[in-house]
Amino acid sequence: MIYTERQGKLIVNNIEKVFKQRDISVLSRQAYTFIIQYMAFIAHYNLGQFQSFYADLRLLTSELQTSEYSDDPDYNLDWADELERREERGDTGTQGADKAEIIRQIVAIARQYEEEIEQDFAERERQLDLAEVKRLLEKHGVEVTT
Repeated sequence: MIYTERQGKLIVNNIEKVFKQRDISVLSRQAYTFIIQYMAFIAHYNLGQFQSFYADLRLLTSELQTSEYSDDPDYNLDWADELERREERGDTGTQGADKAEIIRQIVAIARQYEEEIEQDFAERERQLDLAEVKRLLEKHGVEVTT
């Protein structure tokens, strides 16, 4: 499939929306399909399972750069370069550069939001931990003041 510029923008904008809203549930089927087909992700059975697996967006920001199979932060950028080389050699017809550009934009967005998301989700985790500590202390008769 060849992706038009408009389709690429829809995918990239949707992924940015996920990060802006800090909500994986807004990930579109089109963006999900692109990620699993062209960015070395497994399908996780379906979109719902993928969303459940990546509810903590810290993992998604990382793996959009590295894929699920690597720890190299440039893995998907290198893959984008390879897609372009394949198109230049005629290995993929005209089906390389369109995907390469979308991949680069997705990686750039993941990097743009990575630090903010790390901080936000770490704070969410901290608040949940504190609430659990408070619940356990109160369960055992310890008065907690905040």
